[in-house]
Amino acid sequence: DIFIVSNIVENGRNIGASGGARHWHFDYSYREFPSLGSLFHCLECPPKGGETQFAGMYAAHDALPEEKRQWLADKRAVHDYVYYWENYTPHRGPLTAEQKRQLSPVAQPLVHTHPESGRRALYLAQNVVSHIEGMDPEEGREIIDEFVAFATQPEFVYTHQWRDQDLIFWDNRATMHRVLHFDEEQHRRRMHRTTLVSG
Repeated sequence: DIFIVSNIVENGRNIGASGGARHWHFDYSYREFPSLGSLFHCLECPPKGGETQFAGMYAAHDALPEEKRQWLADKRAVHDYVYYWENYTPHRGPLTAEQKRQLSPVAQPLVHTHPESGRRALYLAQNVVSHIEGMDPEEGREIIDEFVAFATQPEFVYTHQWRDQDLIFWDNRATMHRVLHFDEEQHRRRMHRTTLVSG
């Protein structure tokens, strides 16, 4: 399927998911089997802003001090889309009971081994993680924020300035991403995404 990410309104309704996610995340990390990768196709982009940033989680993991890698090795974070929706997107309105039923929280390791490369990568998701298992929720989210800040230092990040018809394909198991701000009142942005699933 093609998933539309756009701020464009036609006939009184937004044609897709508005704007894009401005927090660092992996696509579908809140599912038991997150996506393998995503293809993002630009059909319209604003003249300023709206770039997509990608953070390499192999490099971020390898750059951590040894004691932090050891601490992370057996930790699991709970990815909860309902938590994200209710705490960070209240403007979208409430989810239905059926939607909540289909979006059960899922625990994911904070460090995982890529099934093909065999390399270790950080697996974080700012705002989607409700807590780290076995820890106070607020403390756990502070730790997630700390590691996200480390993993998104300039040396780990590529920022893509979109042009019409650009297409980017990334490995969702080793790359975190987000969109940068743009003036949604003045400029249009329309992106089409196709996601490869697993499981």
